[in-house]
Amino acid sequence: MDLGLSDHYAQIITIPTLEFNNTLYRIKKRKFNEDNTQEFYYLLNQITWQEVYGESEIKAKFSAFMDAFLYCYNSAFPIKIAHMGNKKKNWITQGTKISSKRMRLLDKQRKTTTMEKKDLEYIEQYKKIYKRVIQEAKKWENDNYISSSKNKVKATWQLINKELGKSFINNKNIELKLGKIKISNPTATADIFNSYFVETIEKLTDQNSGAHVTYNMTNLKINTCPQTMYITTVTEDETEKVVKNLKGTSSSGFDGVTDFVVKKCVQFIKKPLDDICNTSFASGIFPEILK
Repeated sequence: MDLGLSDHYAQIITIPTLEFNNTLYRIKKRKFNEDNTQEFYYLLNQITWQEVYGESEIKAKFSAFMDAFLYCYNSAFPIKIAHMGNKKKNWITQGTKISSKRMRLLDKQRKTTTMEKKDLEYIEQYKKIYKRVIQEAKKWENDNYISSSKNKVKATWQLINKELGKSFINNKNIELKLGKIKISNPTATADIFNSYFVETIEKLTDQNSGAHVTYNMTNLKINTCPQTMYITTVTEDETEKVVKNLKGTSSSGFDGVTDFVVKKCVQFIKKPLDDICNTSFASGIFPEILK
Protein backbone atom coordinates (compact mmCIF):
# COMPACT_ATOMS: atom_id res chain seq x y z
CA MET A 1 0.00 0.00 0.00
CA ASP A 2 1.40 3.36 -1.06
CA LEU A 3 0.33 6.12 1.32
CA GLY A 4 2.39 8.78 -0.47
CA LEU A 5 4.33 9.51 2.74
CA SER A 6 7.66 8.08 1.71
CA ASP A 7 10.66 10.39 1.76
CA HIS A 8 11.36 9.26 -1.82
CA TYR A 9 8.37 11.26 -3.07
CA ALA A 10 8.20 15.01 -3.26
CA GLN A 11 5.70 16.44 -0.79
CA ILE A 12 3.91 19.80 -0.96
CA ILE A 13 2.69 21.26 2.31
CA THR A 14 0.54 24.39 2.45
CA ILE A 15 0.87 26.29 5.74
CA PRO A 16 -1.56 29.18 6.28
CA THR A 17 0.17 32.22 7.76
CA LEU A 18 -0.94 35.61 8.96
CA GLU A 19 -1.12 38.23 6.24
CA PHE A 20 0.97 41.32 6.89
CA ASN A 21 -0.53 44.50 5.55
CA ASN A 22 2.36 46.03 3.61
CA THR A 23 0.19 48.24 1.44
CA LEU A 24 0.02 51.97 1.94
CA TYR A 25 -3.16 53.46 3.34
CA ARG A 26 -4.39 57.00 3.79
CA ILE A 27 -5.37 58.79 6.98
CA LYS A 28 -6.59 62.29 7.76
CA LYS A 29 -4.39 64.34 10.07
CA ARG A 30 -3.50 67.91 11.03
CA LYS A 31 0.01 69.29 11.14
CA PHE A 32 0.81 71.16 14.38
CA ASN A 33 4.14 72.86 13.71
CA GLU A 34 5.47 76.22 14.92
CA ASP A 35 4.47 78.12 11.76
CA ASN A 36 0.88 76.85 11.86
CA THR A 37 0.66 77.60 15.58
CA GLN A 38 1.82 81.20 15.08
CA GLU A 39 -0.74 81.63 12.30
CA PHE A 40 -3.42 80.29 14.66
CA TYR A 41 -2.43 82.84 17.32
CA TYR A 42 -2.55 85.62 14.74
CA LEU A 43 -6.05 84.67 13.57
CA LEU A 44 -7.38 84.45 17.13
CA ASN A 45 -5.88 87.82 17.98
CA GLN A 46 -7.85 89.43 15.12
CA ILE A 47 -11.21 88.32 16.56
CA THR A 48 -13.07 90.79 18.78
CA TRP A 49 -15.68 88.23 19.91
CA GLN A 50 -18.43 90.83 19.59
CA GLU A 51 -20.73 88.19 18.07
CA VAL A 52 -20.37 86.19 21.29
CA TYR A 53 -20.94 89.12 23.64
CA GLY A 54 -23.90 90.39 21.59
CA GLU A 55 -25.94 87.20 22.04
CA SER A 56 -28.14 86.79 25.10
CA GLU A 57 -29.06 83.09 24.80
CA ILE A 58 -26.42 80.56 25.81
CA LYS A 59 -27.00 78.36 22.73
CA ALA A 60 -26.47 81.22 20.28
CA LYS A 61 -23.53 82.56 22.32
CA PHE A 62 -21.72 79.22 22.34
CA SER A 63 -22.48 78.63 18.65
CA ALA A 64 -20.99 82.02 17.74
CA PHE A 65 -17.86 81.21 19.75
CA MET A 66 -17.41 77.79 18.11
CA ASP A 67 -17.93 79.20 14.61
CA ALA A 68 -15.21 81.80 15.08
CA PHE A 69 -12.83 79.45 16.89
CA LEU A 70 -13.20 76.58 14.40
CA TYR A 71 -12.67 78.96 11.49
CA CYS A 72 -9.25 79.89 12.91
CA TYR A 73 -8.50 76.29 13.88
CA ASN A 74 -9.32 74.82 10.46
CA SER A 75 -7.53 77.65 8.65
CA ALA A 76 -4.31 77.25 10.62
CA PHE A 77 -4.42 73.46 10.97
CA PRO A 78 -6.19 72.15 7.85
CA ILE A 79 -6.93 68.44 7.54
CA LYS A 80 -4.60 66.79 5.05
CA ILE A 81 -4.41 63.28 3.62
CA ALA A 82 -1.27 61.43 4.73
CA HIS A 83 -0.03 58.17 3.25
CA MET A 84 0.90 55.67 5.92
CA GLY A 85 2.56 52.29 5.70
CA ASN A 86 5.04 50.06 7.44
CA LYS A 87 7.84 52.14 8.88
CA LYS A 88 11.47 51.54 8.01
CA LYS A 89 13.18 49.07 10.33
CA ASN A 90 15.91 51.20 11.85
CA TRP A 91 17.56 48.24 13.55
CA ILE A 92 18.64 46.87 10.16
CA THR A 93 22.06 48.44 9.58
CA GLN A 94 24.70 47.84 6.93
CA GLY A 95 26.59 45.61 9.37
CA THR A 96 23.44 43.59 10.03
CA LYS A 97 22.94 43.06 6.29
CA ILE A 98 26.54 41.85 5.85
CA SER A 99 26.20 39.47 8.82
CA SER A 100 22.90 38.14 7.44
CA LYS A 101 24.43 37.52 4.02
CA ARG A 102 27.39 35.71 5.60
CA MET A 103 25.07 33.66 7.81
CA ARG A 104 23.10 32.45 4.77
CA LEU A 105 26.32 31.56 2.97
CA LEU A 106 27.66 29.56 5.93
CA ASP A 107 24.33 27.79 6.39
CA LYS A 108 24.27 26.85 2.70
CA GLN A 109 27.83 25.45 2.91
CA ARG A 110 26.93 23.42 5.98
CA LYS A 111 24.02 21.80 4.16
CA THR A 112 25.72 21.15 0.83
CA THR A 113 29.27 20.19 1.81
CA THR A 114 30.97 17.90 4.29
CA MET A 115 32.67 20.06 6.90
CA GLU A 116 35.05 19.37 9.75
CA LYS A 117 33.96 19.55 13.36
CA LYS A 118 35.80 22.80 14.08
CA ASP A 119 34.07 24.45 11.07
CA LEU A 120 30.66 23.30 12.26
CA GLU A 121 31.41 24.64 15.73
CA TYR A 122 32.44 27.96 14.21
CA ILE A 123 29.13 28.16 12.28
CA GLU A 124 27.10 27.38 15.40
CA GLN A 125 28.99 30.01 17.38
CA TYR A 126 28.54 32.56 14.60
CA LYS A 127 24.81 31.74 14.49
CA LYS A 128 24.41 32.33 18.23
CA ILE A 129 26.25 35.66 18.04
CA TYR A 130 24.16 36.71 15.02
CA LYS A 131 20.87 35.95 16.81
CA ARG A 132 22.00 37.82 19.91
CA VAL A 133 22.98 40.88 17.86
CA ILE A 134 19.57 40.87 16.09
CA GLN A 135 17.71 40.62 19.41
CA GLU A 136 19.71 43.47 20.94
CA ALA A 137 19.17 45.65 17.86
CA LYS A 138 15.40 45.07 17.94
CA LYS A 139 15.33 45.70 21.68
CA TRP A 140 17.25 48.96 21.23
CA GLU A 141 14.82 50.18 18.55
CA ASN A 142 11.73 49.22 20.61
CA ASP A 143 13.13 50.95 23.71
CA ASN A 144 13.75 54.13 21.72
CA TYR A 145 10.27 53.99 20.20
CA ILE A 146 8.57 53.63 23.60
CA SER A 147 10.73 56.22 25.39
CA SER A 148 10.16 58.84 22.65
CA SER A 149 6.38 58.32 22.58
CA LYS A 150 4.01 60.55 24.56
CA ASN A 151 1.65 57.65 25.23
CA LYS A 152 3.99 54.85 26.30
CA VAL A 153 1.21 52.32 26.95
CA LYS A 154 -0.19 52.83 23.45
CA ALA A 155 3.30 52.54 21.93
CA THR A 156 3.89 49.28 23.82
CA TRP A 157 0.67 47.76 22.50
CA GLN A 158 1.53 48.89 18.98
CA LEU A 159 4.78 46.94 19.19
CA ILE A 160 2.99 43.89 20.58
CA ASN A 161 0.39 43.95 17.80
CA LYS A 162 3.17 44.41 15.25
CA GLU A 163 4.96 41.30 16.51
CA LEU A 164 1.69 39.36 16.47
CA GLY A 165 1.06 40.43 12.88
CA LYS A 166 -2.08 42.39 13.64
CA SER A 167 -2.95 45.29 11.37
CA PHE A 168 -3.09 48.81 12.79
CA ILE A 169 -6.04 49.68 10.54
CA ASN A 170 -9.17 49.19 12.60
CA ASN A 171 -12.66 49.49 11.23
CA LYS A 172 -14.45 51.53 13.87
CA ASN A 173 -17.87 51.14 12.27
CA ILE A 174 -19.89 48.53 14.13
CA GLU A 175 -22.49 46.71 12.06
CA LEU A 176 -25.41 45.11 13.87
CA LYS A 177 -27.97 42.71 12.49
CA LEU A 178 -31.40 43.33 14.00
CA GLY A 179 -33.64 40.66 12.58
CA LYS A 180 -33.14 40.91 8.82
CA ILE A 181 -31.98 44.54 8.94
CA LYS A 182 -28.30 45.49 9.02
CA ILE A 183 -27.54 48.71 10.93
CA SER A 184 -24.21 50.48 10.53
CA ASN A 185 -25.15 54.04 11.52
CA PRO A 186 -23.21 54.91 14.74
CA THR A 187 -26.14 56.81 16.30
CA ALA A 188 -28.62 54.00 15.60
CA THR A 189 -26.11 51.44 16.91
CA ALA A 190 -25.65 53.39 20.17
CA ASP A 191 -29.45 53.64 20.62
CA ILE A 192 -29.80 49.88 20.18
CA PHE A 193 -27.13 49.18 22.78
CA ASN A 194 -28.68 51.65 25.23
CA SER A 195 -32.16 50.18 24.78
CA TYR A 196 -30.82 46.65 25.22
CA PHE A 197 -29.06 47.39 28.52
CA VAL A 198 -32.01 49.40 29.88
CA GLU A 199 -34.46 46.59 29.05
CA THR A 200 -32.07 43.99 30.47
CA ILE A 201 -31.91 45.79 33.82
CA GLU A 202 -35.72 46.03 33.94
CA LYS A 203 -36.08 42.31 33.20
CA LEU A 204 -33.55 41.38 35.88
CA THR A 205 -35.33 43.60 38.39
CA ASP A 206 -38.68 41.99 37.61
CA GLN A 207 -37.21 38.50 37.93
CA ASN A 208 -35.57 39.20 41.26
CA SER A 209 -38.39 41.11 42.90
CA GLY A 210 -41.37 39.46 41.21
CA ALA A 211 -43.18 42.79 41.09
CA HIS A 212 -42.39 46.46 41.33
CA VAL A 213 -42.31 47.69 44.93
CA THR A 214 -44.31 50.82 45.69
CA TYR A 215 -42.67 53.04 48.28
CA ASN A 216 -44.59 55.30 50.61
CA MET A 217 -42.78 58.59 50.15
CA THR A 218 -44.51 60.16 53.16
CA ASN A 219 -42.58 57.86 55.51
CA LEU A 220 -39.22 58.91 54.16
CA LYS A 221 -37.43 61.50 56.24
CA ILE A 222 -35.75 63.94 53.85
CA ASN A 223 -33.82 66.88 55.22
CA THR A 224 -34.53 69.96 53.14
CA CYS A 225 -32.24 72.93 52.82
CA PRO A 226 -34.08 76.20 53.52
CA GLN A 227 -31.25 78.26 52.06
CA THR A 228 -30.83 79.04 48.38
CA MET A 229 -27.66 78.00 46.59
CA TYR A 230 -25.81 80.79 44.85
CA ILE A 231 -23.11 80.37 42.19
CA THR A 232 -20.54 83.11 41.99
CA THR A 233 -19.40 84.40 38.62
CA VAL A 234 -16.32 82.93 37.00
CA THR A 235 -13.24 85.07 36.53
CA GLU A 236 -10.80 84.95 33.64
CA ASP A 237 -8.02 83.75 35.96
CA GLU A 238 -10.18 80.81 37.07
CA THR A 239 -10.95 79.92 33.45
CA GLU A 240 -7.26 80.04 32.57
CA LYS A 241 -6.36 77.87 35.57
CA VAL A 242 -8.92 75.20 34.63
CA VAL A 243 -7.73 75.10 31.02
CA LYS A 244 -4.08 74.85 32.02
CA ASN A 245 -4.90 71.90 34.29
CA LEU A 246 -5.98 69.84 31.26
CA LYS A 247 -3.75 66.88 30.49
CA GLY A 248 -2.79 68.29 27.11
CA THR A 249 -3.30 65.06 25.20
CA SER A 250 -3.93 64.70 21.47
CA SER A 251 -7.46 63.39 22.03
CA SER A 252 -10.37 65.55 20.90
CA GLY A 253 -14.12 65.90 21.31
CA PHE A 254 -16.96 66.44 18.86
CA ASP A 255 -15.24 69.51 17.40
CA GLY A 256 -11.92 67.82 16.66
CA VAL A 257 -9.96 70.30 18.80
CA THR A 258 -7.19 68.73 20.88
CA ASP A 259 -6.48 69.58 24.52
CA PHE A 260 -2.92 70.75 23.97
CA VAL A 261 -4.07 73.32 21.38
CA VAL A 262 -6.63 74.74 23.82
CA LYS A 263 -3.95 75.03 26.52
CA LYS A 264 -1.67 76.94 24.16
CA CYS A 265 -4.29 79.47 23.07
CA VAL A 266 -6.05 80.02 26.41
CA GLN A 267 -4.85 83.65 26.54
CA PHE A 268 -6.89 84.43 23.41
CA ILE A 269 -10.12 82.63 24.37
CA LYS A 270 -10.40 82.95 28.15
CA LYS A 271 -12.51 86.11 27.97
CA PRO A 272 -15.28 84.72 25.69
CA LEU A 273 -15.19 81.42 27.63
CA ASP A 274 -15.63 83.36 30.85
CA ASP A 275 -18.64 85.15 29.35
CA ILE A 276 -20.19 81.86 28.20
CA CYS A 277 -19.76 80.23 31.63
CA ASN A 278 -21.31 83.15 33.47
CA THR A 279 -24.25 83.32 31.05
CA SER A 280 -24.82 79.59 31.57
CA PHE A 281 -24.85 80.05 35.36
CA ALA A 282 -27.19 83.05 35.16
CA SER A 283 -29.68 81.34 32.84
CA GLY A 284 -29.38 77.87 34.33
CA ILE A 285 -28.97 76.41 30.83
CA PHE A 286 -26.08 74.23 29.71
CA PRO A 287 -25.11 74.21 26.00
CA GLU A 288 -27.02 71.33 24.39
CA ILE A 289 -24.13 70.29 22.15
CA LEU A 290 -21.89 69.62 25.16
CA LYS A 291 -24.32 67.27 26.89
